[in-house]
Amino acid sequence: MTGNLFELVLSAEEIKSLEETRWPGRCQIIELPEKSMRLFLDGAHTLESLSACTSWFQNAVGSSSSAPRALIFNCSFDRNPSRLLGPMKALQDRLPFGAVVFCPNVAFAGPAASGDTENNMAPPNPNLSFQFGLKKAWEDLGLQEASVVSSVAEAIALVAATNTGPLPTNVLMTGSLHLVGATFSALNLEVR
Repeated sequence: MTGNLFELVLSAEEIKSLEETRWPGRCQIIELPEKSMRLFLDGAHTLESLSACTSWFQNAVGSSSSAPRALIFNCSFDRNPSRLLGPMKALQDRLPFGAVVFCPNVAFAGPAASGDTENNMAPPNPNLSFQFGLKKAWEDLGLQEASVVSSVAEAIALVAATNTGPLPTNVLMTGSLHLVGATFSALNLEVR
């Protein structure tokens, strides 16, 4: 041993495998020209991963970009919203969002909803009380008013409707891997 607690020696094959590993929904950018938006998807759901996510978003978007920005966020019901929104507040201070939307981790609301796109590990939340709690936590941090909608499809439509300029909106979608999965379903995207 050389001072490290342990040494990790990887074979060339293991290194190549790691280099070629892809994880859809982690630091993934999806262009949606028909909606005039670019989605920045990251299933970050811990304080550390959300901090890394905000750095990735800031580097990818660039602080000099005049394109509008939006945040679509949700986290699991057993998380501390105020704590997880801390990295979002820090990002908001550097790159303000024009719109902030909280939604549950479901692709569609109402009759279009499918049991395959719902997180059955979370308790029912028909009145969106958890998302309204996220909104309150966001506003308690001294940030702008946010919106609450009942599905990912509605959140995307709301953000798309706010863009009246020529540049696509850069939309950060984060807080839950379930949110990312619901996004793929809402947009009928193939996971690659």
